[in-house]
Amino acid sequence: MSDQPVHLSASGPPETIIPQITGELRLALDAALATPIDIRRRAVCDVVAKHPTFLEGWATIGDLSEPGIDAYMAYRVGYHRGSGYVASEFLAGFGIRAMGERI
Repeated sequence: MSDQPVHLSASGPPETIIPQITGELRLALDAALATPIDIRRRAVCDVVAKHPTFLEGWATIGDLSEPGIDAYMAYRVGYHRGSGYVASEFLAGFGIRAMGERI
């Protein structure tokens, strides 16, 4: 255990807001979801391949996957994309970007 003090702010950490989905991305997902069921998952995968940080897209891939490892992988990637975003925004609130670079 470290004997270094932990300094906490009375106001807490900076607020992190997940960005809103653009209208264009919403239309692309809606179009993919409107495709026939036998190609729907592939259509959503194509949207997510172009927008890999699209969290709702990863969740939708998981929803459209067979139960088991395929669904788990999609949900897990979405989870890590989201937690990575939150962590980077949290650090940016302290003036730090990836690789310890101060902004």
